[in-house]
Amino acid sequence: MNGDWNTYHASPAAFKAMWKRVVNVFRRVIPQDAFTKNRIQFVFAPNCIDIGIRMEKYYPGSKYVDWLGIDGYNWGAKQRWVSAKTIFDKMLKRLRKLAKKPVAILETSSTSQASKSKKSAAKKEKWIADAMKYFKARKLRMVLWFNEMKETDWQLFGPGASGSKKISVAGRSYRYYAQFIKALRGKYWIGGSLANPRRVSDKAFRGR
Repeated sequence: MNGDWNTYHASPAAFKAMWKRVVNVFRRVIPQDAFTKNRIQFVFAPNCIDIGIRMEKYYPGSKYVDWLGIDGYNWGAKQRWVSAKTIFDKMLKRLRKLAKKPVAILETSSTSQASKSKKSAAKKEKWIADAMKYFKARKLRMVLWFNEMKETDWQLFGPGASGSKKISVAGRSYRYYAQFIKALRGKYWIGGSLANPRRVSDKAFRGR
């Protein structure tokens, strides 16, 4: 909402009114029992920098928010190479002053485009390792990676990824970044599992 590419950025008052209306509709229409509270959460997630109006102007109030979140990327040579700390730290401090809520990174990734003429899987690998350490040190409760080939090679794994390792699945070859898998095998993060898709507990879903 705090970015001028969003059609709804121009009016914080209208944004807050819309947010409260949506939350109130959910609470009025859907029974507010344990099942609902463990499966529907409302996340206030600004961009990592304000482009236009400051994000605090859009905050609808803690009564209407379950989680806080941030979006941010390392664009590499398209802008400049920056660490996760540089991307997120200032906004993270502002969010934690705004409310006492669990905090998540709602969109992030890094390019491997280290310079205009060169990609570096090794440099992206290090960025991932440092980012995962940073997220853990800041006690972030959830991280969502943008695993797409779009403006650049955001992928962590997949046919288009420039990862450091390779794996074959069902006759297809995929590359991936080993540091991401290494971080997920630690005790802090809960990785995905085909054997048990619902590994996240109700408590963890609420950011506790």
